[in-house]
Amino acid sequence: MSDLSPIIEESFQQYSGAVLQSRALVDVRDCIKPSARQIFYCMETDKFTHDKPFRKTLKAVGSAMRMYIHGKVGCRV
Repeated sequence: MSDLSPIIEESFQQYSGAVLQSRALVDVRDCIKPSARQIFYCMETDKFTHDKPFRKTLKAVGSAMRMYIHGKVGCRV
């Protein structure tokens, strides 16, 4: 059997680069991260706009967490 270290190292580098690009870096088109974009989208769909009464930020974040794919398992919303 051959040594698997170079294959594992290369695979991890590709995976970490993909994660960094898709989650941690801001997008050039609108200068926000994907997580912030998700929160803004939920704020728009739930009508969290400037002309409505005040709501705490936690409501907007909780709304975004409903859509989050890795959210709390077993938590009912």
